[in-house]
Amino acid sequence: MKEEIIRISFACGEKFENMPVQGEGRMCGKCSTLVVDFTKMQPEEIRNWLEARRGQKICGRYQTLHTNIPLKKKERHFLRFYNRLESARLWRPIRLSLLLLLTFTFLAAGCHPRKKIRHTQGVPVRFPD
Repeated sequence: MKEEIIRISFACGEKFENMPVQGEGRMCGKCSTLVVDFTKMQPEEIRNWLEARRGQKICGRYQTLHTNIPLKKKERHFLRFYNRLESARLWRPIRLSLLLLLTFTFLAAGCHPRKKIRHTQGVPVRFPD
């Protein structure tokens, strides 16, 4: 049986506490999406909840998978930055552009100009560049 992986595509900057309560979570005013609080659920409850909504995009508040390992402030900032960078729509074209630029730079650096040849009374003479 193939194990599915939960992917976290981005970290939302909105504060969960400031969102109005609605249904089984809170409503995000920025993107008009229901945000579910997974912090009060056990891992099995989270798995069942996600199974019931397979294939849907879900926003949720969670802890570091209940590992009881507190993140330091620097780690939280780095994780938030990394998640935003990975989820940015513009990042993929930028990576492709940088790859193409690097490729053409190496090609241009590898091309050597032809040496100048001048004929003097029928004898070819080469001049250094």
